[in-house]
Formats: sequence, structure tokens, C-alpha cells
Amino acid sequence: MKIRIGTFNIQHGINYPHYLKNGEAVIDLKSCADQIAATGLDICGLNEVYNEAPKGKIGQAEFIGNALGFNHRFARAIDISCGEYGNAAVSRYPIKSVETFPIEVKEADRKDYKGYENRVLLHAVIDVEGTELSVYICHFGLAPDEQDMAEKTVTDLLKNDKRPLVFMGDFNITPDNAIIGHFRDFLFDSSTLVKGNTLTFPSDVPVKQIDYIFTNDKVKVISASVTDVSCSDHREYFADIEF
Repeated sequence: MKIRIGTFNIQHGINYPHYLKNGEAVIDLKSCADQIAATGLDICGLNEVYNEAPKGKIGQAEFIGNALGFNHRFARAIDISCGEYGNAAVSRYPIKSVETFPIEVKEADRKDYKGYENRVLLHAVIDVEGTELSVYICHFGLAPDEQDMAEKTVTDLLKNDKRPLVFMGDFNITPDNAIIGHFRDFLFDSSTLVKGNTLTFPSDVPVKQIDYIFTNDKVKVISASVTDVSCSDHREYFADIEF
């Protein structure tokens, strides 16, 4: 089975080109959905997603999913003024189940660093024409001990999952980081197949790769690419896979 999967930090739907030009933080979820559609994704992991359902409004994952005609699931990381904030999955195929794994450094254990934020790992099992595909969607923190905690949280899950597996998201670390090296020890880093630029952030003039797609040995990556333009501050990163 061949499908196209992708990871996309949508920066809660802010139209980044408009922001750079006019200084206005305008939410434009249609542009996010249009970009996913234009890339031809079957499954997309989303980061920095607002869920406004607790406040009686439609959540961003639901909006994007509905615009694409896809299924959608949201994983809450923290509460915010308009509802919740976290990761999400949108999928052309049925989502059989979703689990949320917290990634949190307790306040008493935090170092002298101002950028702490509780994160989560979303695990979705997706039925791709009768085959279960495990999709793990992460958003690593900025503090080094948060990143270490994320690495520990996901490693056992990934190693013990016997299904075809995709692990993707915004890792907030560059390819020379030891954590990326650790994942490369037992997973395939699809960015090795990217022809040309692998840089994903910031989208207007990218200077670093912090978004990744990894797979296990039950998935073959055929190709991988980074988009040339983006409606968000991250470029969308996608891969064609077979399993």
C-alpha cells in the first residue's frame, strides 16, 4: 500500500506570509487545509493546534479535517484562554484509536530555563485499507531536559510497536543533536532521501531542520520532500511510503 504522509506545524493557523508583510496575526485555517490538499497528503500530523470545542466553537483540527473531507483527532497538551492546545491528526483513512502520552518535566525538577511547556505525544492507529498503521505525532519542548523526557517517553513505545510505524513532528532540535542520532539507531530518517533542501524553519528563509519523519523496518520510504512555500512559519515536510 502506497500513501503520502506529512508533518506540519501550523502555528495555530496564523497566515505567516501575511504576518511578515503586515504585522497582523490573522488566523487562516483554509490556507492550511489548501496546502495539505495541494501536497496530496493522505495523513498529516499537526502541531500547535487550538481546540476551541470546550468554548463552544469548532476546533482547528476539526475545521481542517472537514475542509479536506478527512477524519480528525486532537490531543490536548495544555489549556489556553480559547480552549486547549496540542497536536492533531487528520487522515483520509479511518482512525481506529488514539492515545495521548504526556511529556512533562515537573516544576520542582525544572532547570533555570524560561521556555518550559507541557507537551504530548499523540498515537493514532489508522486503518489503511485493512492494515493498521501506527502514527506517532510529537512536538518536543525547547528545554534540553524536556527533550530528554520526550526521547525517553517515546522510545519504549516505538520499539515495542510491531505494526508499520511512522513517527513525525516538530522535534525542535537539529540533525546533529544526539537525540536524532538515537532515533536513527533503530528507525529510518526519511530526510536522507530529500533531494535538495531539508530545512524547515522559518518558512520564509529556512535556516534549520527541526521537523522529521521516521519509520520502522515495516515501512519503506520511497521519497521525501520539503515544500518550497508555506502558509505557516514551518515548511510542510512529507514522504511517500509503502507498507
